[in-house]
Amino acid sequence: MNDTTKEILTEMLTESTGKSILDSGDHYGRHWEKNKKLAGDNPVSYFESLPASTLRFSHYRNRVDIEVTHNVFHWLAERLRYSDEMQSAFEKFSEESNEHYLHDMETFAKEMDSDCFTCNTYNGEDLLSQTIQYVSFDSDFYDEKNDIDLRGTYVALQIHNGCDVRGGYTSPKLFEVINEYKYALADNARATIFAPNSLDPNQMTIPETGVIQDNSHYWDTDNGCNFYSEELSVPSLEDFEASEEIKDKGNGFIFIDGDGNGYSPLNGKLLEVI
Repeated sequence: MNDTTKEILTEMLTESTGKSILDSGDHYGRHWEKNKKLAGDNPVSYFESLPASTLRFSHYRNRVDIEVTHNVFHWLAERLRYSDEMQSAFEKFSEESNEHYLHDMETFAKEMDSDCFTCNTYNGEDLLSQTIQYVSFDSDFYDEKNDIDLRGTYVALQIHNGCDVRGGYTSPKLFEVINEYKYALADNARATIFAPNSLDPNQMTIPETGVIQDNSHYWDTDNGCNFYSEELSVPSLEDFEASEEIKDKGNGFIFIDGDGNGYSPLNGKLLEVI
């Protein structure tokens, strides 16, 4: 995780995006206000200390509700690298503009890539802790004379720091996509919930066969709602009934403890998320 990238993301997450008479921020609180208060005097350390992903279970009449949240700081830092050179190019491009940020982002991107695309994660299934808005584009710009190489895949990014999603977005920052894949930020509703192996390591190998037993297992989602197993015989995670009875732990029910943790219906181990 690049230090400059972490610093820029921290600045974005604590950037004041103002107040609007249209939003209800005075009642619920705006993201930037809450982030700034919690981050204190060492905001980078604060955001680094947060878990990358969280998993919480609840239920109503035995029907389970699964809530996965990917922390936007960690999620973006894993995928992006801040580009001071592309940021400078964008600022020079937009310095005389009177248009809104998104217009400038899209116009700038189209100058380099006619197939650029725009996304606001609020408009689809999303597991991120805050909404993001971005324009993703490829660049083949290379100035050999001045040793400026901007070839690669980039995003012009805004983070929603307000209360009402119709406004309250940060000023744009330009990042290079680490894996050079234009759709690298399109997996914002994907997650894997897994249960580790519960077998005794000393009894995992079947004598005379060398076969190692392992009852770890997982469920994937690409929409944040349906969690499916790679094994056709295993039901989707949300199809198991929930229980608060300890006797049901690992016996075909998702046992939910008082802290909202869920335990595998197959082997009773604590369910975790990535």
